[in-house]
Amino acid sequence: NWALRGSRASSRAWVFWCRFCHWRSARRTDSVAPALRRPRSHEVRLYADDAELVDSLEDFLLRGWSADGAGIVIATPEHRAALRARLEQDGLEGSFRGGRLIELDAASTLQLLMRDGSPDRRLFHESVGSVVREVAAERPLHAFGEMVDVLWAQGNPSGALELERLWAELQDEVPFSLLCSYATERVNDSHSLTAIAREHDTAAA
Repeated sequence: NWALRGSRASSRAWVFWCRFCHWRSARRTDSVAPALRRPRSHEVRLYADDAELVDSLEDFLLRGWSADGAGIVIATPEHRAALRARLEQDGLEGSFRGGRLIELDAASTLQLLMRDGSPDRRLFHESVGSVVREVAAERPLHAFGEMVDVLWAQGNPSGALELERLWAELQDEVPFSLLCSYATERVNDSHSLTAIAREHDTAAA
């Protein structure tokens, strides 16, 4: 019997483990792999339900993990809980401990950087920016944020787009991969879709 076993995770990445020492690792082997060589990307995911979002988020984080990177997830409590459940299901949760995965609450983090209904540049760089700089200084970083979707849900699309630009500004300073998300129930007209797409390198729905 071989000590090393493997299976596909829900994100289609391969999860490998040792039967004897409980070591686990994940590797991407599909066409996504070349993207690992890009020092910076700004992606957006339009999703219809939570399962779709968690699929995309797990896949995004595993891309970073395959490159010996770390992840930052700024999300709602529901989506963070769903992600943890997925990682547990695939036997991967423990592999993101020790600084490999940092979780922040979307609403609480927004409160740190908003002023008069708009994202404040200085507050953004002092809060989110400081965390990103610290993590990205040590290893490749994949960051996920749905603060923009929270703002859109609050009826503040201009604030969401301004926050997208602050993220891009931070990427100019510290190259990292960024994934944003919007629920299609809120973003479903051509004007909104065009405005969001303009702020990103790639979009998926």
